[in-house]
Amino acid sequence: MTQSKTLFTVALLTGILSTSVAQTRYLDDVGDQIVVTSNVVYGSNIGIISQTPTLEELKMDLYQLAGDDTTTNKPVVIMLHTGSFLPAIANGQPTGDKTDNAIVEMCERFAKKGYLAVALNYRLGWNPLGTQEEKANTIINAVYKSMQDGKSAIRFFRKDAATTDTYKIDPNMVVLGGSNSGGYAALASGALDKASELNLFKFLGTNGQPYVNIGIWGDFEGDNGTAGFSNFNHPGYDSDPQMVLNMGGAMGDSSWIEAGEVPMVSFHGVADPLTPYATAIVIVASTGDPIVEVSGSLDLSLRATRLGNQNWNETAMTDAISVKARSRSAAIGLYPFPGPANGFEPWGWYDANDPNIATGMAINPYASKPRALMYIDTIMGYF
Repeated sequence: MTQSKTLFTVALLTGILSTSVAQTRYLDDVGDQIVVTSNVVYGSNIGIISQTPTLEELKMDLYQLAGDDTTTNKPVVIMLHTGSFLPAIANGQPTGDKTDNAIVEMCERFAKKGYLAVALNYRLGWNPLGTQEEKANTIINAVYKSMQDGKSAIRFFRKDAATTDTYKIDPNMVVLGGSNSGGYAALASGALDKASELNLFKFLGTNGQPYVNIGIWGDFEGDNGTAGFSNFNHPGYDSDPQMVLNMGGAMGDSSWIEAGEVPMVSFHGVADPLTPYATAIVIVASTGDPIVEVSGSLDLSLRATRLGNQNWNETAMTDAISVKARSRSAAIGLYPFPGPANGFEPWGWYDANDPNIATGMAINPYASKPRALMYIDTIMGYF
């Protein structure tokens, strides 16, 4: 792990362990008026949502405290939404955009603590109605592209910090996070970095070739792809986050995690019907079909703990939320939510006047705003 990543984790923990009752920026709310800058373009790349490779603008919404424009060295938290890599409703949910309720709520809360919070849209599109191989192939490629987009956003901010410094961020304090499918993208960004990791048997087609063709779609950063299929945004800047915030996501294989890679904090419904808590077959919301075996938050956190990547002293954290986390799992940095009522995205909710609310309630029948906010309280408190 690089020195900057180690220092970032130490800085977080130093603040967490502080006993000061004064408001501490980045731990406590230091304001309540939020300014949102919508649809900032952070790059462009080739998407397939139209079934034909098409150049798409990549957009994000920025959340920060009013009047905080001149505060320097702000940590950045970039959040990716849920949605099974398809647009809302087509994905079997009324969610799937940077304006999802849970993403907006978390960005507002981070902003009130002084962070620059970012709600990110990323490329969508795969074929949930194809053959089993087509489904596995196209959804793995969708995860891959979303990871590239998350990394593009990180480079966008690091380029800004090195040039115009519009956003006054600390380029060594960048968190990439996400809910459910956004969690897949965030987790991949912290671990997927070798072509061999895409050559596992379950990621190979019947022709023996990996589903993800790096020569066409570009490497893990989006570079060295084929013109008309890949676009590399903001070259010359590092793409790696210093920490991953995973809410209900999973990773293609736990073996992707190696010693020295970035720490992660994970939240997961143990009884999630779509994304496994341990290692099992992922189920797609829009069709209910099984796709491919993945590793969820439990197995990822246990491996990261065993390899020493979760480099903070969990037992020294004596707050009630941390104690509760330890009572539920031996993995460092994992907060599981047990019980069937806490399965799929318990931190999410749907607007009562949304004509598609029944679609979401079928997956998360317990969803309500008051209930979801309690889960977000826990997520913010533990993270």
